[in-house]
Amino acid sequence: MSVSHAKDRVLVACGDFEGVGVDVEPVIEPAEAQALLPSIINDEELSAAGWAIPYWVRKEAVLKAIGKGLSVPMRNLTVSPPYEPPSLRHFEGHDCVVERVSMTQLQYDVDYYAVLAVIGTPLTQVIEQDISKAMC
Repeated sequence: MSVSHAKDRVLVACGDFEGVGVDVEPVIEPAEAQALLPSIINDEELSAAGWAIPYWVRKEAVLKAIGKGLSVPMRNLTVSPPYEPPSLRHFEGHDCVVERVSMTQLQYDVDYYAVLAVIGTPLTQVIEQDISKAMC
């Protein structure tokens, strides 16, 4: 199971996977995102550097799925650019993990980015539920 929260949003991911990770972050202003870039973006990703939060969300979901959290520098991972479907392209020192990661962009909210990553089992079905509507 993996849990992520940002402001008033909470995501929970569970399933029969070797590892699962989810992250959600709010869309932020470009100037604020620029301050995050040095800790997130590596040299291969510089061409899409204005997209700090999608990179962050993709990388944190993978790090949660492998059980490392933020103990590994995000610059050690290379993910697909935000205008492509999410995928892990390189993971310094952990190349064997790359082929075993499946990722999907969640259709969560226009003001947030959210990604699900799993290890070992390709994603075939993702069910998204908004429990706030079920509770009314």
